[in-house]
Amino acid sequence: MYRLLAIDLDGTLLSPQHTITPRTLDVLQRALAAGMRLVIATGRVPYSVHSVIGSSRLTRP
Repeated sequence: MYRLLAIDLDGTLLSPQHTITPRTLDVLQRALAAGMRLVIATGRVPYSVHSVIGSSRLTRP
């Protein structure tokens, strides 16, 4: 079983509208619920990442 999910933000996790789609959010929520850790790999500054992820309603179980 995988224990860590590392994913790029721009062009991968985010849609062309710079949002996380409901489908992607559901997949991430299920991964967290299964005990996986989520790591965001990006060249963005931390504040920019927090504003995107914080507004996604992504929560740990």
